[in-house]
Amino acid sequence: MIVAFPGIQALDVVGPFEVFVGARQVMESERPDEPPAYDVRVVSSSGAPVRSESGLSIGTDPLPDPASFVDASSDEHQIDTVLVAGGFGVQEARADDELVDWLRRVVPTTRRLGTVCTGTFLAAQAGLLDGRCVTTHWARAEQLADEFPALDVDPDPIFTRSGDVWTSAGVTAGIDMALAMVEDDLGHAKLIEKNIRRANISNEIAHFADGGSAMDYLFSEEVRLNGPMLILLDLNLPDMSGTDILE
Repeated sequence: MIVAFPGIQALDVVGPFEVFVGARQVMESERPDEPPAYDVRVVSSSGAPVRSESGLSIGTDPLPDPASFVDASSDEHQIDTVLVAGGFGVQEARADDELVDWLRRVVPTTRRLGTVCTGTFLAAQAGLLDGRCVTTHWARAEQLADEFPALDVDPDPIFTRSGDVWTSAGVTAGIDMALAMVEDDLGHAKLIEKNIRRANISNEIAHFADGGSAMDYLFSEEVRLNGPMLILLDLNLPDMSGTDILE
């Protein structure tokens, strides 16, 4: 379940969403008799479309009622993972008492919490990151450490994992983190690498799964020799291999 709010960074939502949906589609094709690997939803306080910081409108569902969730001690969780997006609107989201209280009540009943970019501020506001090693967008790391001294803030990693809490740096790092979550869940990274992209650009996903970042890929020897490639998720684009996108 991905938590959104007005002023989100669209890629913080769309990137992980497409990774999990792509992984589900791969597993459905390979193991059609098994239950779906992921059922991904985007939720918000309003349950209405939210407008991202760039103006993109993203549809959301209402926040589920926390009273309906099973206890965290159970082996079955109605919500497996809560992923909190970031964006310029995160400061206003921190003042949304309904959203913060929902996170505070719901996350302890789930198996895993993840934050993307400045989503760490919202999770920290709910008291969910105390004592954890976390990361965020490098430009906001000092502010995060100042406002929440109970956090161990490291601005350098692409993403961190501290027990059942995962946090990522800015924007595309959320895709890296989501890929690592899929590998941790399913253990079929190579299978997913081959199938999750639809536009002849699957080679960069293998680079991510090996621990590299999107920026590492952009400045890699492969891109220098062959020309840059659009890093997009699951789009039916024409074959652009060998085409110089940038002069």
